Amino acid sequence: MSAYEPPWRLTGTALVIVFAASKRRAEAFGALPESLQGRAPGGAGAIVLADYRESAVGPYRELLLAPGHYRAGRDAGHAVTRIYVDSRASAEAGRANWGLPKQTARLSAGFGPDGLWRFAGSPAPEAAEDAPAFALSARPCGPRFPVPLGALPARLMQEDGGTRFLTRPGGQATGRLARIVRAEADESFFPHPGRFGPGICVLLESFSLTFPPAEKVDAD
Repeated sequence: MSAYEPPWRLTGTALVIVFAASKRRAEAFGALPESLQGRAPGGAGAIVLADYRESAVGPYRELLLAPGHYRAGRDAGHAVTRIYVDSRASAEAGRANWGLPKQTARLSAGFGPDGLWRFAGSPAPEAAEDAPAFALSARPCGPRFPVPLGALPARLMQEDGGTRFLTRPGGQATGRLARIVRAEADESFFPHPGRFGPGICVLLESFSLTFPPAEKVDAD
């Protein structure tokens, strides 16, 4: 049992890169666990770079990959296959509450004086701060628009220890389209976003997200 029981309410800023899921690219670069090997993705995949200002465990940063939509028996959902946070409490609670395979890393995020939103990450605590294993900068552009997160078909399906966790987050956000200015990655840490083909990049400048308790069932 987690010391930080759901539901969680999270607020902050996040860059979301949405791409068309591909079986070939997911199997090559998606860090698929054994339970997802050979299960073709469909729909959309996403990379999320988040800066949470509020959560049940306080502020933290997060970098995650969800390379596609999968089906397991009668269940289906998007699987997060790689996810880093800079909070040990978030890592432990994420696995216990929702089956998320969180690992800890050194992460940073925020706007620079040039108007770019930057995110960087390195394995903790080995790497030097001036040599991140992952770095991305993006420039928001165009008008702001509402993003009804609760209306998106974004059920998560995770498996851990013989249990399948089914979770449907909800919430709302205000976003702007964004253009990636620079992206670099040591792919032993996290895949380069370009590996998954062209995508749509949205900066959620302000969001409120709710993670409810997961439905837990026996994995097939």
